[in-house]
Amino acid sequence: MIMALVVSIPVAIWSAYREGGYFDRISSTVSFGFLSMPAFVTGLVLALLFTLDLRIFPRTQWVPLTQSLPQNLYHAFLPALTLALTEMAIYIRILRTDIIGTLKEEYIRFAQSKGLSVRHILFRHALRPSSISLVTLSA
Repeated sequence: MIMALVVSIPVAIWSAYREGGYFDRISSTVSFGFLSMPAFVTGLVLALLFTLDLRIFPRTQWVPLTQSLPQNLYHAFLPALTLALTEMAIYIRILRTDIIGTLKEEYIRFAQSKGLSVRHILFRHALRPSSISLVTLSA
């Protein structure tokens, strides 16, 4: 869940800010791809790529949490990433849609006319009201 939220929130914010742009189209395509692919297929593709081709993660074995926390996290990263990719896609789509709607509100225009920075507007004025459905879904 943490991996999905850490990646999806900045991607959704930037994608909504540059609606229709190059990054928006790529992130939408990738998120639709992960939504349409079952988790077991994603897991097999990631295992093939990261364990057999790149040899970054181990193919087998498990290290208990009581033995070594870093080794446990190292062995659990690929399965956690497999589960997080589908959640990332869902979170990106929902948060992007909500932020696009929020950015068209009058108080956002007022904040822009006051001369506030884009970062301040996106994180303070647009993300807070837009994150209600994300918090509801993630809970």
